[in-house]
Amino acid sequence: MPNINLNTLRGIPGVDKDAMTQNNDNACGAYAIIGAVGAFEVFPKVATLAYANHGPEEVNNTAQIANNNNYHQLSAAAYKVTGILSNKGLNQPPVKPELLKAGNVYNSPAAMAKVAQDLGRQVQKINVQPDGFGPLNRIYPGARPRCEGVVGQANVIVDAGNYAAPGQQQTHVVCVNNGTGGLHWVAQGSDGKFYDPANGSVNNTWNPIKTGDPMGYYYFAGLWMVIS
Repeated sequence: MPNINLNTLRGIPGVDKDAMTQNNDNACGAYAIIGAVGAFEVFPKVATLAYANHGPEEVNNTAQIANNNNYHQLSAAAYKVTGILSNKGLNQPPVKPELLKAGNVYNSPAAMAKVAQDLGRQVQKINVQPDGFGPLNRIYPGARPRCEGVVGQANVIVDAGNYAAPGQQQTHVVCVNNGTGGLHWVAQGSDGKFYDPANGSVNNTWNPIKTGDPMGYYYFAGLWMVIS
């Protein structure tokens, strides 16, 4: 059962709540991916994380991890690859198409899925509920084809049904609205508990079903990826 907690993540040096708290405002997706992958208790000793794509600005990012990296270092390496979406946010008119760039910006779902693959896990599905797809597609119109390029067209579902907790050999990485016009990423283990990189907590018992459902002080954005 890949649960996201300090026990399952004990193979990462120095792991604790502080280490699992993001130290960059926009790096939540990278921290969530490391938690969702680390929950399986198997990390490659050394890996190259990489994502390449063409946008208004070409992206070809790589980062190295090693077996002595701590949680912050692993997440920072992942963020060098995932933090490539630039836009004005939910409360502003979208830029079409949104910029792809390397830097301190938002996490790309496609790049997040690629990092999970580079770390030895399979991304079975990227799911979006219909009520979530419209707003997300207006903000990031290029995200769907990029996700399809990583996990395959058949595995990107834009008319997904109700959300349910991960299966016994799965974790989820889940997109939420932070309530102030921005997006945030959290992760859920097979025990149903959510990990929130904003504060390093691993025992959140939210129960989203449909887009807009409250999750503590967040709201479910209708987007999640299934990792196995």
